[in-house]
Amino acid sequence: MGAQTSKVGRAYKRFFRRKKFRSSKTNYYNNDDENTNLLSINSSGDVLAHHTMTKQMTVICNDNLEELNKMNNLLEAVSSQLKESVDNLIENYKKTLTESKNEISSYLEDIENQNMNVKKYIKKSPGLPEEFKDIQIGIENGRLLYNILAEKMENCDEYLNTFKEFIESTFNKTLSCKEFNDGSSEIVYTCKYFLAVSVTGFWLEITPKGHDDFDEVNGFFYDSLLQYFYALKSSNGIINRKIFMPETFEDTLKEICQQYPNIKKNAGLKKFLKNELRINIQI
Repeated sequence: MGAQTSKVGRAYKRFFRRKKFRSSKTNYYNNDDENTNLLSINSSGDVLAHHTMTKQMTVICNDNLEELNKMNNLLEAVSSQLKESVDNLIENYKKTLTESKNEISSYLEDIENQNMNVKKYIKKSPGLPEEFKDIQIGIENGRLLYNILAEKMENCDEYLNTFKEFIESTFNKTLSCKEFNDGSSEIVYTCKYFLAVSVTGFWLEITPKGHDDFDEVNGFFYDSLLQYFYALKSSNGIINRKIFMPETFEDTLKEICQQYPNIKKNAGLKKFLKNELRINIQI
């Protein structure tokens, strides 16, 4: 009887265990359904809220449509006024610029005419004796010529500053003949150094030795001449009729000295040719 009771007990235990398992599984599915329903409600709520907000914004815009139109008209009016003001400013600027250019051109033309006609009559002081009239004419024309030359020298200085930057960027060190071996750029560098020699030579020709930059530009001239010598030597001369420059270094040096006599008078040129280039050229 005891053995039979134990079997029944075990059967009840299995029964209740299965029932409990089924109950927990059902609750799990029910929880998932509840979560799904909640998500559906939230989604519907979002749609509803968006619809409500859209409707409210539409009502607000309709209620304030007249005010919005007024603001839009005001902005258009202000924009039109600003555009008109800017157009007037630009027109006035162009007019002023044109008038200034005409005045400057007329002024420069008067100066050139006065300078070219040295014997042109110049108003004299009433009390000046007759024998001093020619002296006064010479002095006044001399002052005018001096002002023109001073202006041209100032322009030359500005040009030289630009050119000095070009020289410094072209080469930062002295290249030897062996180092100058880039065949693709031989002609380009040769033309650059020829230009450097020509411009620095011209500057030295028109500038007195007492100028602040004279020594520096004089150094640029010899540096450029040295680089030009190496460039021609590396490329075995420039034979190209499309390039308007002398074919040999000797031709270039003679042409420079012919155009700028001060270069030829410079005692440092002969020393440079002898010590640096080790050549003897009769200039």
